Amino acid sequence: MDHIATSNIPTDSYFFVTKQQTLNLYDHSFLLILQYYVNKDKIQEFVSMLASLTTFIFENYNIDFKKSEMGEDLNIILNLFLSLFEAEKNKNMYLKTGLNYSLIMFMCGVIEKFLRLIHKEVNKEIYMSNDWYSLGNLLDVGEKSMVELLGEHEIRVVSYYLSNGKNMKIGHNFRNNFAHYKNIKIKDIDYGVTLKTLNIFLTIVNTISIKVLEKQRTEEKTTAKDEKL
Repeated sequence: MDHIATSNIPTDSYFFVTKQQTLNLYDHSFLLILQYYVNKDKIQEFVSMLASLTTFIFENYNIDFKKSEMGEDLNIILNLFLSLFEAEKNKNMYLKTGLNYSLIMFMCGVIEKFLRLIHKEVNKEIYMSNDWYSLGNLLDVGEKSMVELLGEHEIRVVSYYLSNGKNMKIGHNFRNNFAHYKNIKIKDIDYGVTLKTLNIFLTIVNTISIKVLEKQRTEEKTTAKDEKL
């Protein structure tokens, strides 16, 4: 059914039509839930939660949270959202569009920075040129350390939204399209894309947080077993 269905949606062997349709359904469902937490009354609590999770992850990977300036990055995201809610209240459509654009672009940069910092620490024994670091390389399913960190499916899905990876015909390519202001129109710079980008960041942070917790539990069980011996 997946491979014989006719559609104008570009496909490949991984992102066939029904898989892309499933991702769209997931988007609609999860964005409705996310809007409950992302509003003028709860956004500060939401960003504080992101900061706590990010700090927890960085501590595990021996990354200096303060030196990384990730706290400042999250405060910028918080203030951009607060300004966006104010623009919505004042029905300032042009300011809303500009703030959505700023949030999408800034969050794409923060996602790349977050992954880059962890990748550098995980691969600190290997020399990696700064020129190597890009979303395309970090989200390559051939990059073993990232696959171990996020899983192949999540890497493919994040790449589908942010960078298209090596297949430039599949996906949304948010980062490049917005960075170069191509393949998009004013109507495409909307709150839905802002929330999708935030959701991607949240998903990555949650996935790595769970990995860290699993690692800690395994180490605790090993320690407890050794103490019994």
